[in-house]
Amino acid sequence: MYSAVCIEFGVASCGHTPEEAYKNVIEAVTIHLRDAQEIGTLEELLTEAGFEVPAEIASNLTAKAASVMLGAPFIAEVA
Repeated sequence: MYSAVCIEFGVASCGHTPEEAYKNVIEAVTIHLRDAQEIGTLEELLTEAGFEVPAEIASNLTAKAASVMLGAPFIAEVA
Protein backbone atom coordinates (compact mmCIF):
# COMPACT_ATOMS: atom_id res chain seq x y z
CA MET A 1 0.00 0.00 0.00
CA TYR A 2 1.22 3.51 -0.81
CA SER A 3 0.29 6.82 0.75
CA ALA A 4 0.36 10.17 -1.08
CA VAL A 5 0.25 13.59 0.56
CA CYS A 6 -0.34 17.03 -0.94
CA ILE A 7 1.62 19.17 1.50
CA GLU A 8 0.16 22.49 0.28
CA PHE A 9 -3.36 21.56 1.43
CA GLY A 10 -2.73 18.83 3.99
CA VAL A 11 -4.67 16.29 1.93
CA ALA A 12 -3.71 12.63 1.79
CA SER A 13 -4.87 9.47 0.08
CA CYS A 14 -3.59 5.99 -0.64
CA GLY A 15 -3.49 3.27 -3.28
CA HIS A 16 -2.07 -0.16 -4.03
CA THR A 17 0.56 1.33 -6.37
CA PRO A 18 2.36 4.70 -6.44
CA GLU A 19 0.34 5.60 -9.53
CA GLU A 20 -2.96 4.79 -7.84
CA ALA A 21 -1.97 6.78 -4.73
CA TYR A 22 -1.07 9.75 -6.97
CA LYS A 23 -4.37 9.53 -8.86
CA ASN A 24 -6.31 9.28 -5.60
CA VAL A 25 -4.60 12.27 -3.95
CA ILE A 26 -5.24 14.40 -7.06
CA GLU A 27 -8.91 13.42 -6.82
CA ALA A 28 -8.96 14.24 -3.09
CA VAL A 29 -7.38 17.67 -3.67
CA THR A 30 -9.85 18.36 -6.47
CA ILE A 31 -12.76 17.56 -4.15
CA HIS A 32 -11.20 19.67 -1.38
CA LEU A 33 -10.86 22.67 -3.74
CA ARG A 34 -14.37 22.21 -5.16
CA ASP A 35 -15.88 22.04 -1.69
CA ALA A 36 -14.00 25.18 -0.63
CA GLN A 37 -15.30 26.96 -3.73
CA GLU A 38 -18.88 25.84 -3.03
CA ILE A 39 -18.84 27.17 0.55
CA GLY A 40 -17.02 30.36 -0.40
CA THR A 41 -13.66 29.70 1.24
CA LEU A 42 -11.48 28.95 -1.82
CA GLU A 43 -9.64 32.27 -1.72
CA GLU A 44 -8.89 31.82 1.99
CA LEU A 45 -7.73 28.23 1.42
CA LEU A 46 -5.38 29.26 -1.40
CA THR A 47 -4.02 32.21 0.59
CA GLU A 48 -3.34 30.00 3.62
CA ALA A 49 -1.50 27.57 1.33
CA GLY A 50 0.81 30.41 0.22
CA PHE A 51 -0.80 31.44 -3.05
CA GLU A 52 -1.38 35.07 -3.95
CA VAL A 53 -4.86 35.67 -5.30
CA PRO A 54 -5.08 38.84 -7.42
CA ALA A 55 -8.05 40.99 -6.43
CA GLU A 56 -9.31 41.20 -10.02
CA ILE A 57 -9.93 37.44 -10.16
CA ALA A 58 -10.85 36.74 -6.53
CA SER A 59 -14.60 36.94 -7.16
CA ASN A 60 -14.41 34.61 -10.18
CA LEU A 61 -11.95 32.15 -8.71
CA THR A 62 -11.83 28.49 -9.70
CA ALA A 63 -8.97 26.10 -9.05
CA LYS A 64 -7.93 22.68 -10.22
CA ALA A 65 -5.55 20.39 -8.39
CA ALA A 66 -3.03 20.25 -11.22
CA SER A 67 -2.79 24.04 -11.39
CA VAL A 68 -2.27 24.73 -7.68
CA MET A 69 -0.12 21.89 -6.42
CA LEU A 70 3.41 23.29 -6.33
CA GLY A 71 5.06 19.94 -6.85
CA ALA A 72 4.35 16.28 -7.02
CA PRO A 73 2.66 14.79 -3.97
CA PHE A 74 4.90 12.98 -1.51
CA ILE A 75 4.37 9.23 -2.02
CA ALA A 76 5.66 6.56 0.34
CA GLU A 77 5.14 2.86 0.82
CA VAL A 78 3.42 2.03 4.09
CA ALA A 79 3.45 -1.29 5.84
